[in-house]
Amino acid sequence: FEPHQFLLHWPSIWHRLEVWRPITSFLFMGLLSGPHALSTILNTVFLANFSRSVEDLVFPHQLAEHVFFLTVVSAICLVLAYVLHVHMLSSALTMALLWVYCRRISTIFNLFGMDIPSDYFPFVILGFNYLMGGDIVGYCIGLGAAQCYLSLKDDLPRMQNLHLLPTPSIFFNLFPSTPATPTPSRASASSQQQPQEHQPHLEQSMMHQQAFHRFQPRQPATTAETSARFRGTGRRLDD
Repeated sequence: FEPHQFLLHWPSIWHRLEVWRPITSFLFMGLLSGPHALSTILNTVFLANFSRSVEDLVFPHQLAEHVFFLTVVSAICLVLAYVLHVHMLSSALTMALLWVYCRRISTIFNLFGMDIPSDYFPFVILGFNYLMGGDIVGYCIGLGAAQCYLSLKDDLPRMQNLHLLPTPSIFFNLFPSTPATPTPSRASASSQQQPQEHQPHLEQSMMHQQAFHRFQPRQPATTAETSARFRGTGRRLDD
């Protein structure tokens, strides 16, 4: 395969039926040689990190919502790429993930020793990529697509009580996701394991009590017992 076969080229999609191009245009990060090599490496790192962060923190145990988010953002990016004649959308996907993460999760990022709030971090990355000669148009497409999703999903329902982008039920049917709960067998095993864990401590405590009674001081012998011992008719004190 040649690198250009992964790019978004609409005539090839319509006339040659190269239907993989809309998908590979989001996954092809660029070449690792040339003037944009550093930008390609950084985009790859950001895409890998924020893909996991968005899955774990923004959509925890919500696989259907996560897939629906990726579907909506990808569709908007494809429409904007068609209008703006953009052929590679990996940077757009990276910025979309970064923008949603920073809008949903309030945190502090450390970039080259500088503490940057999450509200400003996407713009810092945008400016840094501009200085390196990266794909600014792709970043803007991803930012716009992610903001459209957030406006329809969060802002309008909260401000105007308008739910224009509900997650279709087909996504919940295809991608069911429930929090991990312990099975009954594991629960019973854990309940049985708990008294077994305390049993050695009880046995050890009983052993200490027996040892204490065994080695505790004897009571002083009476005069009758002492005289009987020496006569040989009484019992020994240590019996």
